[in-house]
Amino acid sequence: MPNSLLDHTPIPLQFPSSPKPIAIFQYCEMWSKHPDFDNIITSQLHIKCNSPMQALCRYVDLVRPLLRKLNRENYSNLKDQQVKARLDFEQKQKKAQKHVGDTFREQQENEARERYVSILSSSMDFIKQQCKLKWIKYGDDCTRLFFAKAK
Repeated sequence: MPNSLLDHTPIPLQFPSSPKPIAIFQYCEMWSKHPDFDNIITSQLHIKCNSPMQALCRYVDLVRPLLRKLNRENYSNLKDQQVKARLDFEQKQKKAQKHVGDTFREQQENEARERYVSILSSSMDFIKQQCKLKWIKYGDDCTRLFFAKAK
């Protein structure tokens, strides 16, 4: 390309489009807190196969879609759920403050608080799990430096 007023010659770069990698199924720790989790896990334990490895593979193949459904229905868009739950909680809290002594409004406030805390807890569990995965994948860059200095 012409360099016009620049002191270097610009070069156009083209990057070929790359296909999106296939998403790998990963277990999320927050699922274990859901009330239906135990039922999902135990619902497919009746598998009979020739070898234990075949039974395990078949079990995972059967449970995976159920866990994906659980995630899709309850844990997708945690950030949006968190915002909605916070607004709902604040709204019910204001109503309870206006009507002091109204047990129905206090109960609604407590339920909204529990829902909000539950979503916050799920968000934190998800963030912690992502951090663990990054730690496993990339490690601590300072570890080598630390052990080199300690040596």
